[in-house]
Amino acid sequence: MEKTIFGQKCIIYNKTDRTLLLLKRSNYKDDAHKWDLVGGSVNFGEDSKISIKREAKEETGMILNDIKIIDLHSRKLNDGNFFIFALYYCDNFTYLNDNLELSHEHQQFQWVNIDVFQTIDLRSSVDFVRDIIVSFIKTELKYGELM
Repeated sequence: MEKTIFGQKCIIYNKTDRTLLLLKRSNYKDDAHKWDLVGGSVNFGEDSKISIKREAKEETGMILNDIKIIDLHSRKLNDGNFFIFALYYCDNFTYLNDNLELSHEHQQFQWVNIDVFQTIDLRSSVDFVRDIIVSFIKTELKYGELM
C-alpha cells in the first residue's frame, strides 16, 4: 500500500559568520554518519512550521524565531511511496539553554560556509536539494557580495 511521507529540513544560517549549521547523524536510523540539516517528518495533522520548530528544539535545543519556506516539491520514491518535501530557512534563532545541545540522533555539529557545504558527504534527502540550497545562499542572500 502506498503512503505519503512529508519531510522537511531547515537551513539554519548565521548571518554574522555566513555559515550554516550541519549535524552529523549518529547510528540512529538511516544515513548513519552523514551530514544533515535540522528536520524530520511532519506528523499527520501537524502544522509544518510548528513541526520544523519542534524538530529544531528536539535535535539541537534551538528556538527558531522566524522561518520561511524556500522550496516545496513532491516526487514518487523507488518504493512506490510519495514524498513531499519542504525546505525552510531561518537566520533568527536562540538557544534553549544558552548553547547548542545535540539529541541522540546526532553525534556532532559544525557551522560551515557554502564552499565547504558543497563538498560535504550529505544525507540523501539533503543531497537531493544541495543545488537549491547553494543557489539560495549565493543568490538570495548574495553570499558572494558579503565576502
